[in-house]
Amino acid sequence: MLNRRKKKDLKQEEADKLAELHSKTEARLNRISGVEQTKAPIATPLEGTDNRRIKRMIADYPAIVICEEEHDTPAMIADYSEEGMRLRFATPQNLPDTLVIDSPAFTNFIVADIVWRNGTEIGLSIDREWTNKLAEPLDAMAIEELETFD
Repeated sequence: MLNRRKKKDLKQEEADKLAELHSKTEARLNRISGVEQTKAPIATPLEGTDNRRIKRMIADYPAIVICEEEHDTPAMIADYSEEGMRLRFATPQNLPDTLVIDSPAFTNFIVADIVWRNGTEIGLSIDREWTNKLAEPLDAMAIEELETFD
């Protein structure tokens, strides 16, 4: 009985987190609807100084950190890799541990966890599982919108 209750609680926690992330991204989409979006510049490899297992790309991409439904925090993506990215802000930010990132560099919103903080910069680890879960309903909404134009 206790095991079933734990599983039910975990499923509810997951559903609550997904609903929160979806609510934040939907609010962001509503704020930017009708606003012309900028295209991201092309990234260049980080040469010589990068000894990481997964190579990083130098970037200078604009990004928006979605922390709350009604508030966006502008940032710049300093560099990124398959597993994470470094964000730079104009001033130090007090951010939650899990963030949603919107940028013209990506086709979908990115869910990421902060792994380090240093003044105006933060290091993020991309949470692929939550990024994919968040993309599923958004992709379905986009397909539904396209079908209404037919």
